Amino acid sequence: MTMTKLAHLAGCSLSTVSKAFSGSNEISEETRNKIFEIAKENNCFNKFYSPSFQSRVFAVICNELSGSSIYGEIVEALNKRITDNGDILIVSCNNFVSSAANNLLDYYINYHKVDGLIVIDGARYENETFENIPAVSIGSLYNEKIHHCDCVNTDRSYGVYQAVEYFKKMGHRDIAFIGEYLTSGALKNFKKAMTDYSLPINEDWLITSSKRMGDAGYDAMDKLISLPERPTAVFAAYDAIALGAMNRIYMAGLSVPDDIS
Repeated sequence: MTMTKLAHLAGCSLSTVSKAFSGSNEISEETRNKIFEIAKENNCFNKFYSPSFQSRVFAVICNELSGSSIYGEIVEALNKRITDNGDILIVSCNNFVSSAANNLLDYYINYHKVDGLIVIDGARYENETFENIPAVSIGSLYNEKIHHCDCVNTDRSYGVYQAVEYFKKMGHRDIAFIGEYLTSGALKNFKKAMTDYSLPINEDWLITSSKRMGDAGYDAMDKLISLPERPTAVFAAYDAIALGAMNRIYMAGLSVPDDIS
């Protein structure tokens, strides 16, 4: 069934049928209802009817929600602001998989056609990706070549420098790093901070766990305390890792910060 055939069955012009399905107020409700009834009788109503949604819909793509409270808190804040404005937020997770992230981008931009897109701590995408949609990145998307996406970034190195500076002021020189496979940026900043503060870097004390969250901290600290020489201070890539590390320290009969800061 074509729209032209439908217009013939309804006894009206093609433009009238088109206006009926687009929600135009240029035709009467009586005419619209007549066209809709004939379309339903011929099983083509859904083919031509595409109602407009009153609220704007924004999509958020983040890495995860359950693993890290940070993402959940950001999404909650975004949801409050967006819903307070009468709009709707939908959320998807890519689980740190680049192909999944790009599939979600393709879906929201080209198929779902959302009104705006927010990427939290995303992978690096090409400039053209965001050309046809209002987009904002929160986190690590910044790239000077991207001109179609606004970026809100955090100075991730600042906190690392603060921690290393504090350790140095407290008299520590034997400082370790514990992280996991997704914290390579933190490790890079740690090594730079140690160098800038003229502190020695012991490669044996740079532990990257294959696990995540608290398990990564427990695992990394287990490796550290089994070494012949232990550091006096440890920098953890994020809070959950620090908590897991402290748990392993206490299990070993040691204390924080007396034995390890």
